[in-house]
This record gives sequence, C-alpha cells and structure tokens, in this order.
Amino acid sequence: MSGGQLRSPRHPGSIHRTANDVDATPHLVMGAALTMRVRKPLLAVGIGMLSHVVLDMIPHYHLAWIMGARGFALVDLALGICLTLVVVALAPVPWGSLMGAFGGALPALERVIAGQRYDFLERPPFGLPHLEAEPPWGVATEIAATVTALALAVRQRKYRRT
Repeated sequence: MSGGQLRSPRHPGSIHRTANDVDATPHLVMGAALTMRVRKPLLAVGIGMLSHVVLDMIPHYHLAWIMGARGFALVDLALGICLTLVVVALAPVPWGSLMGAFGGALPALERVIAGQRYDFLERPPFGLPHLEAEPPWGVATEIAATVTALALAVRQRKYRRT
C-alpha cells in the first residue's frame, strides 16, 4: 500500500486491522495535551474525541501490527499512560487533561470492549475515515503526533498560571 488508504465501514479493505489493534499513545497524549487548560470535563472529553478523529484522518500505521497485537499493544498502552501522566503533571488543570486523554482513547476503548473492527465514529451513521500508511511513514506519523503533543504540553506548562 502506498501513501494512505481510506478505511471506513463504507470503504473496507483494512491492511491488518482486528478488534484489538490500538494506537493508544498518540491518542492519549494528544487528548491530554490539548485539554491541559480546560476546566469543563465534558468539553475536555469532546475535545479529546475530536483529536481522535483528526489523528485517524492522518495516514498512520498501528504500532501493534509490528510485533502482534498482544505484545506490542501492552507496551504501547503502558507508554501512552506514562506519557499521559507526565502531561497531566504539567497541566494547569490536571482533571481537564485526564478527561481529554479519556476522550482521546474513548473511540478505541469502545471498539475493543465491543469487539468491533471499527469504532463508533467509523461505523454508521458517522462513517468517518481512518487513513493508514505502511512503515516507515506510518510509524513516523505516530511518533510525530506524540512528539507534537508533548511539545504542546511543555509549551503550555511554560506559561502556566500560578
């Protein structure tokens, strides 16, 4: 596959996708970073979910495919949780950041719990796209999203109100 491949319920043809494939780190960290100053929990969850949609529209490769969903998925989840806790520790509004991380992971969490191949944002009635790219570019996208989220968190921490 070259570039990105559109995958949604209306455009089947995922390259390796199963119900357990998750790219937790970028979704958790981006959701947490974008909501570091949000004081309303439901708004933070919504922003986190919106960040999930945007990240899925950027061609990427689910890191769990590299070593199999079981082994690397746990490493991905542990790294995502650790980096999210770092962002939360930097956040002027830690609860907002936690709720944003939850919102960022919510679509994937729903998919794994329900045993679905697509999350609720990718299934009807929404049918939002999910772009995929093979390594190395798809992996680079995952890393770039995580690094961007961490840079955003550091920048917001720098200007934290006391």
